[in-house]
Amino acid sequence: MQLEIKNLHVSYEAIAALKGVTLTIKASQIVTLIGANGAGKTTLIRAISRLLPAKGSMRFGDCELLSLLPHQIVEKGLIQVPEGRMIFHNLNVYENLKLGFYKRSDKQNFKNDLEEVLMLFPKLKERLKQLGGLLSGGEQQMLAIGRALMGAPQILLLDEPSLGLAPNLVHQIFEALKTIHAQKKISIFLIEQDAKLALKMASYAYVMETGEIVLEGRASELLQNPEVQKVYLGMN
Repeated sequence: MQLEIKNLHVSYEAIAALKGVTLTIKASQIVTLIGANGAGKTTLIRAISRLLPAKGSMRFGDCELLSLLPHQIVEKGLIQVPEGRMIFHNLNVYENLKLGFYKRSDKQNFKNDLEEVLMLFPKLKERLKQLGGLLSGGEQQMLAIGRALMGAPQILLLDEPSLGLAPNLVHQIFEALKTIHAQKKISIFLIEQDAKLALKMASYAYVMETGEIVLEGRASELLQNPEVQKVYLGMN
């Protein structure tokens, strides 16, 4: 199923954060959203997760998401990996992953899905009984993604997965995301500070400025767009 967002508005009291955003995430597609800090990217992903009130329309298949609560969004298969990871620091790796599975009814698949996550991120297998708060930044990001995967997402919503990570860890995370997409055909909606990396990974892309979509197209085309290169890729 595809996610269709039309004319979405979000405000923080009198300040308009999203001003009529319209975009589509097709089934099994990797879509990225790039833009400067403060453009409204995180606001959009939080609105999709129903963590912020919004007006407009968000349809996933035949379901209008704006009528749902956050836990119902997760049950529909739209699962967020939030900026800053937001793992449970006082729980160990296994417990964090188990919480990702909490809302699922197919309990018989827990062991198999856990093994898949641990194969994808071997570091987590080595640290299964270690507290989340004692993991490195890269390991915490792996855990946050693994926790989301345990919820069986149809769309994985990723907010700045490379934030604060060393280049070699960023490479590991993005290779894992490519594997997830290739093997499971999960749709990915990626917000990423490294615009070049995001555009190389995605098939379609949107550019946001001050709460509005100002440009969209195939990611490979936007990568060659002179204005995108100048403003977001640091190229003259």
